[in-house]
Amino acid sequence: MPGHNDATELWLQALETVKKTVDPIQFQTWFKETSATFDGEIFVIICHTSFTKEWLCSRYSNVVLSAVELATGNNAIKISFRSLERPVGAIDKSHVTLVESTPEDVGALLQNINKKLDDLKKDVEIIFHKVSQQELEINRLKHGGYSIRLKE
Repeated sequence: MPGHNDATELWLQALETVKKTVDPIQFQTWFKETSATFDGEIFVIICHTSFTKEWLCSRYSNVVLSAVELATGNNAIKISFRSLERPVGAIDKSHVTLVESTPEDVGALLQNINKKLDDLKKDVEIIFHKVSQQELEINRLKHGGYSIRLKE
C-alpha cells in the first residue's frame, strides 16, 4: 500500500501531464487546489468543493485517468473523485424542520419585533437621561460647584 507521500508525488507527476494537455487557465481553475490519495488500487483525487469534484469528473476524467495511468505505470488503475465538503445527506435531518409561514405568523412576528423595538427605545431614553445627568454633574464640578482635594 503506497504511503501519503507516494500518492502526493504520483499526483504531482500526473498533474504535470494534465498541465500539458489542458488550457493554463482551466488548469489553474480546476486542478491547482487538488490533492490525492492512493491505496494501490484506487487513485482518489480530492477536491475542495463538490462543484469542482463534479466538474473534474464530468469534463476531465479521461485526461486525469490517462495522466494517472502514466504516472503509476498501471493501465488497470481506477480513479475516483471526492470532495472535502460535507455531503448534504450527512446532516441529521431530525434537527431540521420546514415551517410554512402564514400571514398570522408574520403579523405575530412583526408585533414581537415592534415590542422589542419599543423596549429598546425606552432603554435608550433611560441611558440618555442618565448620561445627561452625569454631564450636568461634570459641568457643575468643572465650573466651581465643588472642589475636591486629596490629602497628601
